[in-house]
Amino acid sequence: MKSLTRLSRNKMLKTVIGAALATVVSSAAYAEPITVVSWGGSYGAAQDNALFKDASKNTGIEIN
Repeated sequence: MKSLTRLSRNKMLKTVIGAALATVVSSAAYAEPITVVSWGGSYGAAQDNALFKDASKNTGIEIN
C-alpha cells in the first residue's frame, strides 16, 4: 500500500511541476516588449550592457 501511495505522490508532483513549467514558458512566449526609460548617455549604455541585453536573451522578451 505504501508503494502505491508513493507512486501516486510522485506522479502528482511531476504533474504539478510540469503544469507550472508550462505556465511559465507560455507566459514568456506571449509577453509584450518592455520599454525602459533612462537618462541615456554612458549611464544608459552601461544599463543596457549590464542588465537589459542579458535579461532579454534569458527571458525572450524584447526590451526597448
